Amino acid sequence: MLYPTAPSRAPHVIFPYNTTSKSLIVKWSHVPKQYFNGKPTGYSISYYPATFEWNVSFVTVDYKTNSTELSNLAAFTIYVIKVAAVSSGGVGPRSMISVQTKDAGIIDCL
Repeated sequence: MLYPTAPSRAPHVIFPYNTTSKSLIVKWSHVPKQYFNGKPTGYSISYYPATFEWNVSFVTVDYKTNSTELSNLAAFTIYVIKVAAVSSGGVGPRSMISVQTKDAGIIDCL
């Protein structure tokens, strides 16, 4: 009997977009189903201020979704955002991007 394993590919983060100075929409490309290596369950998004790596927040969304809004962020702050595919076999590798919150529509990817 074969047991499912974690996804073998990370999603590609396409772009983050400021909706306000305290929120971001993050969008990524879907991981192809064959790389989920088990039943696809979702995507795990973790994010934290670059200067407070211990203060990690998590969001999980359905595997058919490829974006989410991160809110209640600190204005004009650099955040590290990581996105991973999740299957019945576990959490796969994470893609990572660093961005700075600014006014709506303006984004700095670092």
